[in-house]
Amino acid sequence: MVHLVVLSLLFVIDTQFFVFFLLLPNQWARWLAILLTFNFTLPPLLLLNKRGHTRLAGVLLLTELWMMATVLALTAHGIHALAVLMFIVYVLIAGLVFGGRGGVVAGVVFCLTALGVVLVESTGHLPKSEIVYTLFSIWALVAICMEFIAIFQFLANRSISAALNQARETEIALRESERRYREVFETTSDSIFLMDVTADGRFLINRYNPMAEKVVGLTTAEISGKTTQEIFPPDQSRQMIAHYKQCIAQGSPISYEEPITAVYGQNFIFYTTLIPIKNTEGRISRFVGVAHDVTERKKAEAALRHSRDELEARVQERTAQLQHVNAELRQVNQELDAFSYSVSHDLRRPLRTVTGFAELLMSDHAHELSGDALNLLTMTRDSALQMSQMIEALLSLSYIDRQPIVPRPVNLTALMRQTANELQAEYPGRNMDIQAADLPGCMGDPALLRQVFVNLLSNAMKYTRNRPVAVIEVGSKAEDGEGMTIYFVRDNGVGFDMRYADKLFGVFQRMHQRAGVFRDRRGTLHCAAHRSSPWWKDLGRGCGGQRSDVLF
Repeated sequence: MVHLVVLSLLFVIDTQFFVFFLLLPNQWARWLAILLTFNFTLPPLLLLNKRGHTRLAGVLLLTELWMMATVLALTAHGIHALAVLMFIVYVLIAGLVFGGRGGVVAGVVFCLTALGVVLVESTGHLPKSEIVYTLFSIWALVAICMEFIAIFQFLANRSISAALNQARETEIALRESERRYREVFETTSDSIFLMDVTADGRFLINRYNPMAEKVVGLTTAEISGKTTQEIFPPDQSRQMIAHYKQCIAQGSPISYEEPITAVYGQNFIFYTTLIPIKNTEGRISRFVGVAHDVTERKKAEAALRHSRDELEARVQERTAQLQHVNAELRQVNQELDAFSYSVSHDLRRPLRTVTGFAELLMSDHAHELSGDALNLLTMTRDSALQMSQMIEALLSLSYIDRQPIVPRPVNLTALMRQTANELQAEYPGRNMDIQAADLPGCMGDPALLRQVFVNLLSNAMKYTRNRPVAVIEVGSKAEDGEGMTIYFVRDNGVGFDMRYADKLFGVFQRMHQRAGVFRDRRGTLHCAAHRSSPWWKDLGRGCGGQRSDVLF
């Protein structure tokens, strides 16, 4: 609006200069001063208005017009000067730029200025005017003022029309917005309520949406204008009022959980967001609350906590049981250690005595003994040797779990061949065909892996002693898709019955009833004790070309 007023003034004043110059040529300097004043001051006002300083540009424009009209009145016949008509334009411009209040203020300023001009004129302080008005000049001046009035009346009508159109559009938008919000208010699954805040600090219920009415059990007509104390239990009402006061103190939305008891007795838990609304005076006069029902979620969380507590209790109970079992196992291991120590020290000496006496009798008095006596003596010596082997196996068992694993890269091919050569030397005169392929290296404990090869190869050599040619094969194969390598020891010995396969990895298990064929499982036990994965495969038992495999 300021922009249009300034442009209109520029056009009218430039036109006025040429008219006045023709009508009053002797006052050309006066009109030129007015023209230059407007042409040099109005463009900065346009710039201020363009940059958003509309009110400042309007104030400067009105100040300039007031000063110009006042100066012209004081220098041209006082209150009787035609320049007084410019105050009417001044009032119209103030009304256009600042609205009704601006027009009233401009009218008051006009009256005060006219009164001042009258007082100055009545005291004789006005300078003598040299301007002589003719009827034509008076008509021209009045016509120009009427032109001003017409232009600004047109601008006023245009402004009023634009304001009316904007008001209608705003009203339509407000109705549409109200319709949308009413739909949300009435159809949402959340409870929405409005609370009024009175000047004395009371909180009155204004309205509930249908969902809130359903939850509480009362309609808006039944609760409108009532306080929370009249609807809800005392403890819940006190908590609500505390939240309302907190929202007022913060001056911003707050969220919280609250229990709600309906009038029909059902209990709910809501997650409520409270939004304060301020009036034109800046005071919070209303709250909008949106409450989301979280009752089922809270029940689920409670059930989850209960299940978690039960699980923790069971874990603690199971942990206690495992600790008790571990304590019992430690006690058993201690007893086993004591037993092993006793066996090691108390049984070895009698066995050595029996073995030594038997060998002494066999070497020094064999010619004095009958054949049956010699056989019985031989059986006695062999039984004592077998008992000594069982004691050694028991001691090895007691030390398995105590040996720490020290993994490092191991050349299994060299380790296996060295072990096989050492064991083969213990069986002179045997015809053995040891087929040893190159084995891939692995990460492991060299000492324990050597013990595995010692036990497996010695067992293979022992249980092929009845074969003309003992065939022992050591090799490996890769498991497709599993990324691991299986190492095996295969022989053509007596094998074992698959019905007793579960006993293969036990200690001191007798797989055969044939005389002289007793086997302990310390080698495979080394694999099991150190978390390897042993397997076995038996191709049959008896004689001929049948073979048995032990894989680890």
